Amino acid sequence: MQISAVQTRGATAAGSAIGAAARPASAATAGRDVRLRSAALSSTPPGGGLELRDGFNRQASALQQSKAFAGRAQAQLGELKRGLGDALAGQQLADSRLQQVLRRFTDFWQTRPAATAGSVDGALRLVEAGQARQGFRLRGLDTPALAVGEAEKLQFSVRGRLSPPVSIEPGLSPVTLGRRLDLALAPLGVRVAADADAVLQFSAPEADWPAVRDSLQVKGEGRRYPTGQFSRVRIDADAAAIRLDSWKTDSPAALRQTLRDVVLAGQQLEALQRSADTALDRLATQAGSPAAAEQAQRAEGLAVHFEAQARTASFAVLADVLPATRGLTRERVTALLGLD
Repeated sequence: MQISAVQTRGATAAGSAIGAAARPASAATAGRDVRLRSAALSSTPPGGGLELRDGFNRQASALQQSKAFAGRAQAQLGELKRGLGDALAGQQLADSRLQQVLRRFTDFWQTRPAATAGSVDGALRLVEAGQARQGFRLRGLDTPALAVGEAEKLQFSVRGRLSPPVSIEPGLSPVTLGRRLDLALAPLGVRVAADADAVLQFSAPEADWPAVRDSLQVKGEGRRYPTGQFSRVRIDADAAAIRLDSWKTDSPAALRQTLRDVVLAGQQLEALQRSADTALDRLATQAGSPAAAEQAQRAEGLAVHFEAQARTASFAVLADVLPATRGLTRERVTALLGLD
């Protein structure tokens, strides 16, 4: 089957968007990276002082990793786009090559949480390093259903851990209801808030999502939910921005749809790169501010003073120093410096 002129133009446009990752860095970007490296060095003063700018290195590294991941993904999407075009044109052995490229991209995409240091969620939104979460909703726990009827206490079970009872009363506002549920479920790793449409939105850390999804249960007092034993609830997970399970190649129509999805994915990844650039610019600006410079200078002075005091043989000084270092393990120092 021959590829049409429209498909060819669409594929060319997609290649232009997806190929943006290969463009050389601008002078402004290079200057920003220099400022970030300088800030990272100054954030760990000589003499072993602790970094006072909480998580600066970790966040900068996560943003750079996220941008690099998006660039590599765009490059692979470009190869996938070419494979789809070859298959649509009916080229010999195009189908087998396309399947290989698709499997390679699928394997690569599974590395997103680790490759981005947990700073890009399934919707391709940038979050704080290590804070990517999976959003979901619970059927039957929508605000209208909970805000009517008689009062009832609900209790949740997540991975075998129990929440305190949550009082559900008629007339509760979505915000108040979300806060009550959040207070009860936060210790179990699940957060809750009412969105702008008054819908209760739940979320769990991406790393914990499979366990949360498979273990979340609720029980009530026989009104909205049965009393006695916990029962499973229906979960509607937020859809991912890139849904590889929908990328089919078993017919010309499926190939064309997948090509459109690949083009859209390339645009989303380009937007992610722009967001990472903006965040890195903001971080570099903050690092170069007078307040940041003063903070680094104070940290260096504190480290030098601490080291000088610790080197003395005075028992009185050591009596002050040793309690301050009690429990200061390598793991805590690493976490504070954002090197983990």
